[in-house]
Amino acid sequence: MAQTYDLNQSIITSTAAQFEKRLENELVIGKLAKTELKSGAKMGDEVNVIMPAEVALTKWDGGDLSAPEKIKSGIVKVEINQGYVVNFELEKAKELQITSASNDVAAKLIDEYSSDAMYKAKDRVDAYLGGLYGLAGHVEDNSGSAISLTADTADKAFTILSNVKAKLSRFNAWKTGKMLAILPPEMISLMLGMSFNVYTEGQVKDRAIGELSQKVGFKILESNNVAITGSGVNTVYHPLFGVEGETFAAPLQKGLELVSYMRDESLNKAFKGAFVFGGNCPNSKKLATANVKVTLGSY
Repeated sequence: MAQTYDLNQSIITSTAAQFEKRLENELVIGKLAKTELKSGAKMGDEVNVIMPAEVALTKWDGGDLSAPEKIKSGIVKVEINQGYVVNFELEKAKELQITSASNDVAAKLIDEYSSDAMYKAKDRVDAYLGGLYGLAGHVEDNSGSAISLTADTADKAFTILSNVKAKLSRFNAWKTGKMLAILPPEMISLMLGMSFNVYTEGQVKDRAIGELSQKVGFKILESNNVAITGSGVNTVYHPLFGVEGETFAAPLQKGLELVSYMRDESLNKAFKGAFVFGGNCPNSKKLATANVKVTLGSY
């Protein structure tokens, strides 16, 4: 039986609901952030992001306890200063396919649009946060130069992880079980010792969500939104290392609100909407980066 609901409203409602439901779960670099979903967010807003609380630890001599201190939670103000516009058209053939389908099939076809909008927004958030590598309190490099990784020196990647662990631990920024290493695909490839097209079935499944394994106490995540500077043989990658949910503060628009319209020169239905967000690193000691050049193995 063909679906009976209003197509325009169905796309608008589905996109808003699925966008909010999936956005946080799909972030990769954004896993380092304490996110704050905000309804009605707009450019220029300052949003209070409540960072994870810290409990005071004081010296005790065995006598009476001192008065308890309130748990400290850092409220960080972050400006929403990143905005993107979603604007797409529903071709007449696609519209007819949806309107002639059963309710369940129509819902799946409509969901294609909300999924694509969410994935594009996720990439924008991850890329922006990846670009904040310059705020890191710790930088791993080779005396000011980039560390060179090749197929023959891939073990240096594990040295990077070990050194970063030592530095974060020294500054009491290490939290066992919550440490993430966000690495570019090229670096992951060398660490696995294989080219991109020979992953096992299990590794292909891991790559689909950006997760590969755990090394040196870090949960390894792969992201093509790791910041890059330079080009060609001078390309330098800037992987990120930090505490899950505590390194960045990121207010995100809660849902993607679309408006339906029709262009004068087209009979197709069209939809547009804005997505805004912000991001910062309130505590640089919880963020580390590295300067890395990667040369993939030859055949």
